[in-house]
Amino acid sequence: MKIVLFSLLAASLGFGAAQLLSSTNKHDVQPVGLNTEEKLTCSEDSDGNEIEKPKEDALKESELPPSIVSLLQEKDARIVKLEHEVAKLSPTSETIGPEADNPEYREKLAAEILDLTETKDQIEDAFAAVGSTMFKGESPETKKYYSELMQKYFGWDVLEKNFLKLYTDVYSAQELSDIAHFYRSDVGLSMTKKQPELMQKTMEMIQKINQDRMPEFQRDLDAFMKSRTSKHRDGTVVPSEHKATESDG
Repeated sequence: MKIVLFSLLAASLGFGAAQLLSSTNKHDVQPVGLNTEEKLTCSEDSDGNEIEKPKEDALKESELPPSIVSLLQEKDARIVKLEHEVAKLSPTSETIGPEADNPEYREKLAAEILDLTETKDQIEDAFAAVGSTMFKGESPETKKYYSELMQKYFGWDVLEKNFLKLYTDVYSAQELSDIAHFYRSDVGLSMTKKQPELMQKTMEMIQKINQDRMPEFQRDLDAFMKSRTSKHRDGTVVPSEHKATESDG
């Protein structure tokens, strides 16, 4: 990644230098040496021989044409943007040593992940959807009571502690830091934003599969169950394992 960044910077600087030389030539300004050496001009001595003498100092940045100043500013802005992009692609925002990997720090990172992933909102939306299906057609009073019960026994105040424990038990502080860094990135934010849509489409997919495949599933299950049954002595049909138990008696 550093090689790519340096290549981009070199190309940008090269382009800027080319534009600078092109523009200064148009304004009849002599090229400026990279080592800021004094520019020379020709004159004649008393014998008519040409001699060289120092000319005025090199062109200062403040004397550059506005177009060149603007070009240099754009170059600096591109460099800053590239640095930000490289930072986003880095695997982690920080390196956590073993001495910093403690339960308190893990819980802090886990809480940030739950916040970034909007876990609270997603769970509450799921409970609301279940209630809407279960109590469809019921009175507003019944729906309100259901909501109060869910909040009392399965509210975020109860679930959050359990989620935090799950994360801190399963992941190290370094892993939690990396996960949080991902969810802060543009891709992570997009994933969180689209998660409800993904879940909705997932439920629709499962329902369609159930509708399409359930008849065949039920048919094969019934055939299997029938193959495991036999007639009892009195003519009733019982599972074969029941028959074996009775025969042992």
